[in-house]
Amino acid sequence: MAQTRFFKRNTTLSQTQRSVKQAFQNLPHNSKGISNNKMTNQLLQTLQVMVEKEKTAQSFRARARIKGRITKKNITKNGNITLTIKRGEREISFLVLKNHKDKILIAQKLLVGNPVSAEGIRKRHFIICTKLKMLEKFDESKQMTLDENNNA
Repeated sequence: MAQTRFFKRNTTLSQTQRSVKQAFQNLPHNSKGISNNKMTNQLLQTLQVMVEKEKTAQSFRARARIKGRITKKNITKNGNITLTIKRGEREISFLVLKNHKDKILIAQKLLVGNPVSAEGIRKRHFIICTKLKMLEKFDESKQMTLDENNNA
C-alpha cells in the first residue's frame, strides 16, 4: 500500500475512506480501461473535499456569538481591549486585538451600556473578537413557549 494519503488521521470519514478503498480494490478493471486505483483516488479526492467543507462548517458553528449590552470595558497592559457583553443570563468576554485596526477603533468608541453584536473564535483562555458591530436598536425581548403564554 504505497498510495498517498489524502486525509489526516483524525477525520470523521476515515472509516468510510477505508471501506471505499477496500471495495474498489476487490473489483476488477471496468470496461473502459480505468483502473481501480484511479477510481479510488478520484473517490478519495471527492471525500477530501467533503471533509474540508465539513471542517469549515464546524469552525463557524464553534464561534461565540452574542448580541447584548457592554457591561465592562478594560484596556490590557499590551494595549488590547477586553469587552464583556451581557444578554440575559449569558455573559461573554471578548478580547479585541490592537493589530485589528477597524475593530479596535469601534471598541474605543463604545461606552458601557451600548448595544453591540460580537463574534469570536475561542483561543486558549480568551475569545478573540473577529466581528464587532455597533447596534442602533437592541431588542431585549425573550422567546417564549406557548405554555408560558397560557400561564401568564
